[in-house]
Amino acid sequence: MSGKAPSLWLRTAAVFVLLALVVVYAVGCGGQGKPSGEEQKESGKESTEKASEEKKESAITPTNIVITTGSAGTGWYASGAKIAEILMAEIPGLNVSVVEGGGVANLKLVNEGRNADIGYAETAAFQEALAGTGEFTEKATNLAGLAAISRDYLQIVVPAKSDIYKIEDFKDKRLLPTKKGWGTEVMMRRLLELYGMTYDTIRQAGGNVSFTSMGEMPALVKDGHADIMCVRGAVPLGIVLELEASTPIRLIPIEKEKIQEFLEKYPGYIETEIPANTYKGQTEPVPGLGIRTILMIRKDLPEDLVYKITKALYENREQINSSFPDYNIDAEETFKAFKESEIHPGALKYYKEIAGK
Repeated sequence: MSGKAPSLWLRTAAVFVLLALVVVYAVGCGGQGKPSGEEQKESGKESTEKASEEKKESAITPTNIVITTGSAGTGWYASGAKIAEILMAEIPGLNVSVVEGGGVANLKLVNEGRNADIGYAETAAFQEALAGTGEFTEKATNLAGLAAISRDYLQIVVPAKSDIYKIEDFKDKRLLPTKKGWGTEVMMRRLLELYGMTYDTIRQAGGNVSFTSMGEMPALVKDGHADIMCVRGAVPLGIVLELEASTPIRLIPIEKEKIQEFLEKYPGYIETEIPANTYKGQTEPVPGLGIRTILMIRKDLPEDLVYKITKALYENREQINSSFPDYNIDAEETFKAFKESEIHPGALKYYKEIAGK
């Protein structure tokens, strides 16, 4: 063997080693760049779960919510603004606006999902809406209970100097029963019927009936353009206090027999008594009628969103209850106002959680 043979052999071996390293490196890089079937499957699963979570979250936030309440200056409107403030503070991405409305009209708006998602109403009208009776020509299918919040008192107010002392005296007077279709207007129309009166008979006798918002009433009575204003809400009520500041007033009572007759004919309303000295010069309690106020909500709103709304409302109820003395947002009261099947699933889930059920 010559002296050059070992050198040639070594060079040949080095080439083979180098080629082997190149192949190993290529395979290694290929394995990192292209996942195995199991890795692809796991990655796909994670992507699907992430997309599902993002879709679920986007279903509840951000969201625009409209609360339809009562006339400006009433407890419904003021408390609605407070509730809107709480919901926006507690639920990131939620925008809440408040609009004026009325009991029966609110139910129709929320049921239709027409510029209203949450609304103030009364238990009697809520039940009539579900049944398709009273002011409702067909059953409401998109309404659900959210919370019971207060008792409202019907307050029939006249100037102290007037000759109006009882409802029979309304027969030829100028009446303000609130806007047509609002809860107070419906209540007053039904009450007048028990006394043998209608809006037409009042007009025929020389009186008048004007369907105005509650906010317009004090000025109309003060300036002598109306004789009677009919309002409903907490006591004392801001609208009544506004009139009282410029004009001495008197409240018209309802006879006990008529109260019982009314309650028998229209279940859902309640008997009330405005305490003595609620207003200036009112030295005696005033018997009358009232209703339990509720918050209802669109039945088709997502359960997670309604759960969050209910939680925020309930956990901050003391802010609302302390600002509005007649308010009592309470789970137990809610179950008195609604059947369990009438409560929105999202709200019901929260109420059952806090009850430990």
